[in-house]
Amino acid sequence: LASLYGIAPERFQVIENGYDDARLHPPQETERRRARARFGFRDEEQVGLFVGSDVPHNREAARLLVERVYPPLAAGGAQRLLLVGGVTRGFEGRREPWLTRVPPTPDLLPCLHAADLGLNPVTTGGGSNVKLPTYLAAGLPVVSTRFGLRGYPDLAPYVVTAEPAQVALAIQARPRPHPGAGAAVTRYAWSALGRRLGECFERLLGRAPAGGARPAEGGP
Repeated sequence: LASLYGIAPERFQVIENGYDDARLHPPQETERRRARARFGFRDEEQVGLFVGSDVPHNREAARLLVERVYPPLAAGGAQRLLLVGGVTRGFEGRREPWLTRVPPTPDLLPCLHAADLGLNPVTTGGGSNVKLPTYLAAGLPVVSTRFGLRGYPDLAPYVVTAEPAQVALAIQARPRPHPGAGAAVTRYAWSALGRRLGECFERLLGRAPAGGARPAEGGP
């Protein structure tokens, strides 16, 4: 926008995409047990979660997990894949015992609480990959490609970075939540983003002429 319209970059304020901190939280033990029982996951099973809408880059990432990553993992140990969202439409005919599909749901929390790690092996796409802060806000360790960090480069220290060929090894290593992830991800909470947006509007309104008139042309 600065380039197209000749506006100084410092006149912009970016409010990132984030997560609903009124709903998302790491599970208490009772919440975790209830969520895992809902899906029939055993205590010894490691459950990887991939959430995605039905768009090409999510379908590609899901195919990687379903066709290449999990078949050998599941054959060698207690591994499950929880696939959630519109992306499941492309896998309705799959009946592998290690694959659990959940269609688009208004309440993602049980899926997040039932999982042991969040997966983000995307290699294409656009926009902010909002599943990344969502996973972290739910207390999950995350395995992501470098491309999967788009929109959230500052969260890189709190995830396990693995390109497609290394995703299986990263899952096998059974990563644990990073101790600093919970504090780091809070800047993407809706409450924090809302405060920043409100402050922007307050500064703008504070410079507005009396009577609520619009700022002069070219204002921020």
